[in-house]
Amino acid sequence: MLKITGLAILIFSVLGGFVLADGQLLSLWQPAQILIIAGGGIGAFLIANPWHVVCHTMRHLGKAIRGTNHYPAEYYQNLLTLLFKLFEVRRQAGVTALEAHIEEPENSILFMDSGILENERLTAFICDNLRLVTLGKVLPHELEGLLDHELTTMADDLHRPADALQRIADSLPGFGIVAAVLGIVLTMQSMDGPAYLLGMNVAAALVGTFLGILLCYGLISPLAQSVTHSVRDEIQLYECVKASLLAKVSGRPSAIAADAGRRILYSEIRPSFIQLEAWLAESRE
Repeated sequence: MLKITGLAILIFSVLGGFVLADGQLLSLWQPAQILIIAGGGIGAFLIANPWHVVCHTMRHLGKAIRGTNHYPAEYYQNLLTLLFKLFEVRRQAGVTALEAHIEEPENSILFMDSGILENERLTAFICDNLRLVTLGKVLPHELEGLLDHELTTMADDLHRPADALQRIADSLPGFGIVAAVLGIVLTMQSMDGPAYLLGMNVAAALVGTFLGILLCYGLISPLAQSVTHSVRDEIQLYECVKASLLAKVSGRPSAIAADAGRRILYSEIRPSFIQLEAWLAESRE
């Protein structure tokens, strides 16, 4: 809803200001200019990126437009509770009981109840690193180094759609100039025509520049920034798991290890310690 509201304000402000200045909206409808800019941007996007990045960019773009690209606070609650339960399984029942959950998470009641199972990448991250801990003695600094390398690679991977969108946004003013130059070429071809025709061709050329700049700064670049925020939210999930795992490997109690994950969350989704205690108390019942 917020995205739709922002887009409505953008369109109303730009076109409304144009109309207030006695502009004719019909003069902005230039299909040829739109084709040059939009087609050029899409073509450059396909040339610049592998198919994997194209598909992920479309998926992130769709989620950003629908406003479903952010995790609710409840999701982080479920994650912290799941980590606490897994830590408690190892403490109370031993490594063998924990392995039953992390070897086949799709059959684990803990993962199914948490709702985390739908996120295959996060599920694999949790299980793989818990499996590493159960295989043998892993020192906290060794585990931290491994997790840092993995998260760095993951962040680079997750940021590729946002980076691709931003590069296309940066290219749109250039395609607007291309459209304007082609419009001027058409104007030169009609120099022997009536004055009103020259004026129409020049106006059409300027519309190309206008559209390129507007699409860049008013639409595509903000969407790229929205995808960036979405990626940061997703990376926080893994940072939360990392902090909890490191605290647990360092010998902290399960509740304190879960609290270590809570502390790295952004303020708008970070629960208080009292809230976390209440969640963990409910999970014990």
